[in-house]
Amino acid sequence: NDEMRRVQLLQIINDDLSNLLRLPFKAFIESMKRADIQKYLRSFLQHCRRCTDNLGALHLQNEDEADEEKQNGTANQSGEGRLDMYGIDELSQNIRHKTFLVVCRLTDNDEINSNTNNVFPDTAHYAQWLYDEWIFDIPFIFDFCAIYNFSNAQQTKQCVSYIFEIQPKYNQDLKHAIQLMRQRLDEVCQAYHSTDPDLKLSRNDKQQQQHRPKNTWQNLNHDMFTIQEMLLNLYALVQSYTPASTLYCELEVLTQLVVLVDVTFPIIQEQTKQFLQPRKLVHSRDKLAYEQHPSIVVCTRLCLLLVHAVLTLQYQPLYEDMNGGGNNEMESLK
Repeated sequence: NDEMRRVQLLQIINDDLSNLLRLPFKAFIESMKRADIQKYLRSFLQHCRRCTDNLGALHLQNEDEADEEKQNGTANQSGEGRLDMYGIDELSQNIRHKTFLVVCRLTDNDEINSNTNNVFPDTAHYAQWLYDEWIFDIPFIFDFCAIYNFSNAQQTKQCVSYIFEIQPKYNQDLKHAIQLMRQRLDEVCQAYHSTDPDLKLSRNDKQQQQHRPKNTWQNLNHDMFTIQEMLLNLYALVQSYTPASTLYCELEVLTQLVVLVDVTFPIIQEQTKQFLQPRKLVHSRDKLAYEQHPSIVVCTRLCLLLVHAVLTLQYQPLYEDMNGGGNNEMESLK
């Protein structure tokens, strides 16, 4: 059946990763140039579950559709909550861990330096090899941070910091990537701002309604997923690579976050309410009705966390002076 085929595939991946990690460093490096290994790493990081997955997984159903699912017994048929009869969860965790170890080995400064003469003349050649062979790129780094920063922050930071330190070219690529993400956020926001900049979604002017582009529930969910994914990536990266906070300030990412929270999310929430009026909102996990789109809550929290992280990093000396001054005053009072 499908479960057994999935187990067999996961077992093959798990064994291949074990064999890859057991190779001597020179053979390990040569293997990393293989197209199938690079394709696996990028595919895994792109599709691996994030900590925010399913938090905004909502479905709209008509009453008849919901009743039909109950009668047919097809409601809430997913992998969530089922018994792990084939050990899939354990295999998935092993694969997740070994993928992390592959990146750790590629950024292990001690092993790289001890094998430099055997593989590369010096670390500068190794850094150029990483860049020329596309072993890492910015989407790869974003995905890596979004997956592993929240479970292994210290080691993730060491890996990511090493990549940027050994190969400064990635910094310019990062700046370009953040600019593209900023532009994409602008596009999503402007679509909602131009639709209803003053939140009056139910205008009676028929002529205006005819020319106004109509949104759909599917598009709204897709937009929220896009925003949520970009915010998670930006936040996870700045946790793993603190110089990114300077780029966020330079490219006015914080300004965009304020616009999201104060303008865009209220518009999306008003549209969500309109979608909820004639239909029933069903959560994929426990079928609880929500008064607001949960992705808005998640994204708002990410915006606040991101702003706090950037301001703390940018003005840390000021905070330290303030804290130090306060401690001195308290000691003098004693």
